[in-house]
Amino acid sequence: ARMGKTGLTSEERKWLRPNDWDAGERIHNIKVKNPIFLYEQTQLKETYLWEGLADYIGVPEIKNKKRHSSGGSSGHFDICDEKYDKLRARIMPIAHEMAIWLQNYFIPVALDNERPDVFIP
Repeated sequence: ARMGKTGLTSEERKWLRPNDWDAGERIHNIKVKNPIFLYEQTQLKETYLWEGLADYIGVPEIKNKKRHSSGGSSGHFDICDEKYDKLRARIMPIAHEMAIWLQNYFIPVALDNERPDVFIP
């Protein structure tokens, strides 16, 4: 949101920092001029991501044969496991608010044909 790709209205700011004393009014818009290509790391194994990225940066193709992962050697863990109950209790409200912000403010910008500065494959 600070990148200035959305309007940062008072209503939008409430979703970004709902528990702050100022309801997000102190979030500064730094007005980044660069375009944004946003992806989720599990998309790295998908062909459509690499095709979209190639189109986005204006090249015919990006070769993508290597295995992609987030690194680390511990593998995956199940966030729904009982031992993570306290962690989930802390992050789920934030995840909910972020999901609403993404759906209502950020994704519509990416879907707007007049806004090529935000791309989500």
